[in-house]
Amino acid sequence: MKLEILTLCKAAVVEHGSLSILSAMDRLNAPSVPCVLPRCSVAIRLRFDRIENGEHDLKLHIVDADGKGVMNPLQAKLRVQHGESHRSAAICLVIDVNGLSLPSFGEYSIDVAVDSLHVGSTPFHIAESKPRS
Repeated sequence: MKLEILTLCKAAVVEHGSLSILSAMDRLNAPSVPCVLPRCSVAIRLRFDRIENGEHDLKLHIVDADGKGVMNPLQAKLRVQHGESHRSAAICLVIDVNGLSLPSFGEYSIDVAVDSLHVGSTPFHIAESKPRS
């Protein structure tokens, strides 16, 4: 399996197997912490080879720079099925993490594991916004 897309975004949808992402972001500015993101999602696209048909367990963690979780891990079951003429199949997921609270400025990471194997991470940063003079 291969992780093709992993991003924090304002919103995303999956329609007819296609993933549409609105405002992918890796840097956020906030006047103070904790910073609460009232609406956000994690968009994921995974590609599986034919030999990987079947059920898989996905686990998503959002952690701070020290590896400490900022929320409970999220879990999902995936069912992978290939068409007869397809060598691989893509699974698209949108996981809403509305109300995500980030306790401090700095770097965070979204980490994804499938069947207890780490398949990828993507960092994002919370920076202090400076008042305009």
